[in-house]
Formats: sequence, structure tokens, C-alpha cells
Amino acid sequence: MTLREVGGDPEELRALQTVMERDEHFALRITRHPPGLAEDGFAETGQVRPWRNDKLRSGAILMDKPVAARHGPA
Repeated sequence: MTLREVGGDPEELRALQTVMERDEHFALRITRHPPGLAEDGFAETGQVRPWRNDKLRSGAILMDKPVAARHGPA
């Protein structure tokens, strides 16, 4: 096994996400807490927005996650 920095290639990021999702104990080992709602169910929207900071140029992959409807008073 070789460890290396993830460069941000969309296919590489999808593969990494798949590995983390298939390991049911990943969040517990890394954060010492069970996974919360923020760790599950995101999907790519197909949109990529440019991101710039000084000389750094990148792209932000937009993700979407359906949320359960709230019942009762807000």
C-alpha cells in the first residue's frame, strides 16, 4: 500500500468517497464519533465553479444532499 496526496481529480475523489462509504467504521476511527448526517448521502450535481485565491486557481465540485422535511414549528 502506498499513501499519497489526493490531487483533486474527480474520478480519484469519487473512488476515495467510495472507499470511505464502504468502511462503516471509518468515521469512528478517524473522528472517534459515529458518522452524523453530514457524512452521508451527498451526490455531485454536475456543476463545477471556478475558485480563485491570489495565484491559486481551482474548481469547486458542487454537491447536493436531500434533507428530510421538518415537521412541527420552526
